[in-house]
Amino acid sequence: MEVPTLPSPPPPLAIRCVAADEFAGIFLKWAHELRWNLGEGEGEGEGEAKGPQESELIPLAAPGGLFVGFIRRGDVVDPETLLPDERDGPADGEVPVACVVAAHYTPRHGFIGLYMVRNPALRGMRYGAAVFRRALEFLGPDCNVGLDGVPAQVANYRRYGFQLAWGWLRWTAPAAEADAADKALLPPPAKTASVADVRQLPLDEVRGLMNAHSGFERPVAYVATWLSHANIHGVALRSTDADGGLVAAGWVRPGLSAWRVGPVVAETAEQAEWVLRELVRRTAGTGRAVVSDLRAGDEAVAAVFRAAGFGGSNDVLCSRMWTAGDPLPAEARARLYSPVTLQTETSILASCGSDQTVTLHDLCTSKLLTKVVLAANEDHNLYTFDMRKLSSAAAVHTDHVAPVMDVDYSPTGQEFVTGGYDRAMRIFRAGAGLSDREIYHTGRMQRIFCVRYSMDARFVLSASDDGNVRLWKADASAKLGVMAPRKQVAADYRKAVKERFKHMPEDNVN
Repeated sequence: MEVPTLPSPPPPLAIRCVAADEFAGIFLKWAHELRWNLGEGEGEGEGEAKGPQESELIPLAAPGGLFVGFIRRGDVVDPETLLPDERDGPADGEVPVACVVAAHYTPRHGFIGLYMVRNPALRGMRYGAAVFRRALEFLGPDCNVGLDGVPAQVANYRRYGFQLAWGWLRWTAPAAEADAADKALLPPPAKTASVADVRQLPLDEVRGLMNAHSGFERPVAYVATWLSHANIHGVALRSTDADGGLVAAGWVRPGLSAWRVGPVVAETAEQAEWVLRELVRRTAGTGRAVVSDLRAGDEAVAAVFRAAGFGGSNDVLCSRMWTAGDPLPAEARARLYSPVTLQTETSILASCGSDQTVTLHDLCTSKLLTKVVLAANEDHNLYTFDMRKLSSAAAVHTDHVAPVMDVDYSPTGQEFVTGGYDRAMRIFRAGAGLSDREIYHTGRMQRIFCVRYSMDARFVLSASDDGNVRLWKADASAKLGVMAPRKQVAADYRKAVKERFKHMPEDNVN
């Protein structure tokens, strides 16, 4: 009998806390390869970064929280697994494979960012999970930790105790014309006066304004970076009342592909609009657009950005998550118009064709990455693949009895909706093989060609061959409108009981 060959175990990982300059040298190279919109770099992104970026701000806020995972070059069984620039060197030399930053803003508030595993061949070996756990341990069990992650990874972050707070939307203002920089400052709103040079403002005064609008104390080094960096453009407004205090401020910093706004804080919408318009004017002549991330569903903030010349879609770019809920009080949230957000992965494009394949393209190099065999249109199934391990499907989703035509993930990342030629729409839990959620069908509905989730994940829409678009509740038993507290408690209890005993068989009791 032939003995099967067992796969070689992955090389052991050594995690170290590194200095800021070493971390920057590792992370910036990886970030430029993936085209993250961080600080502007020299040449083609291989030199020192000229613009301010999270890799400079977060280490200042969290000394000791810069973690890099290394493997020994000699421990790698197949050298072809390594990237070309990782193969050169002695066998006992170390190769960095994963990194993450853990930032303490206060003893009870922190943030995790710049989380990356560079080499696609080493993803799925738990290297990223190891450095991520190390970052959580650094912040401590009593710290409310936040992060920004792509919606598809929300389910993975939930396993570490993170809760979905909201989604980020990317809005953009077109590049300002070159002659706009020569024009005078825009007239400030009533009862305010513009500040000639934001860099000359007292550090404590700016820090006080940021703290009042962020809900917790910003470190001195964090605020000092925004005031001192040469490539940051900042604007501010003072009150013309007797106290003459700061009432609004904002900053814009250069990125690889566009200027990035944030933070912007103001006491009124009129002041916030002035700050945004002035920040766009400060970037005139560069030929680059200005982008900012808005909290999904915040119509008041969206109206301010729209008035300032920004526009965008309702597609969630990434999701903000916290381990203990949003720490920002409601009154402070109302005055925070543009936060600082971390860049997410946007360099992979997926396309599908009638040859039963899904093709992944690297937007950085315009090269084909790989193809994933997909038979959903013919064998009535759906297949989920992990991009890091494409040798086999991570999950096969059955239950449809005819070709499946469309699928859409919920904004929560916890479930997805499907529709097909069997004239039925089904909701699957992410990773589940069978549809244990709602099944939608009606006698007049014909073959379904398109399905979509609403941005609040409360509704699903279907477009079918009979020429109609239908709106369904994502939770068929959920009651719309306001519920009495007693009924809400009863509904929550019934839901908890069903979740707890869902694994038990359904026996008919006579």
